[in-house]
Amino acid sequence: NLVFITSDGQGHRLPGYLFEEIKQPISLSDLFTFNPKKTKVVGAFSGDPTNLLPQEVILGTTRGLIKRTEVGEFINCGDNFPVVKFRGDKDQLVFARVLVDPREYMILISDRGMAIKFPAESVSVLGRIAGGVQGISLKDDDQLAWGGMENGFKLLQIETNRGGKATVDIKAIKIQNRAGKGTNIMKMVLDEQVDMVVPK
Repeated sequence: NLVFITSDGQGHRLPGYLFEEIKQPISLSDLFTFNPKKTKVVGAFSGDPTNLLPQEVILGTTRGLIKRTEVGEFINCGDNFPVVKFRGDKDQLVFARVLVDPREYMILISDRGMAIKFPAESVSVLGRIAGGVQGISLKDDDQLAWGGMENGFKLLQIETNRGGKATVDIKAIKIQNRAGKGTNIMKMVLDEQVDMVVPK
């Protein structure tokens, strides 16, 4: 099985044999209902419940809400299914990643350059269609831009929509309690926001 998670809060499960016969590049929209102009893939994983359990998926939304959900809930629920309950019409999924070890540190970065780091085990394990808990407290004009695990990485290379660049030492991101406001890691002008984050 292959599971794709899209920013509109939907999961799409595809049998692996579909990909065995593909001889040339195809669009994901040929495999499931997906409009790449409005929605993007924020995560993907493969396997079957007996191999993946007890691993979990950790998800985060633009409003800074995050949750952990057991992988089995994504494998055994049909071909197309909701994976999160949003808090508001404008909320979207930012990331969906397999969580191997809950003792790892989770890092969240907002559009306006605020960052927070906390143990992933402080995030509640919730059902597939549940909402989430607050991962980072955001101002009204800010939203979550990126989320990932520390996982041995040392640096984060950040680029903004206005061409700004910064390399941030992960050790410089303070460990805080989940739902804190975070620490500013990058100076920005008024309409600048984080566009890409690459861990190194």
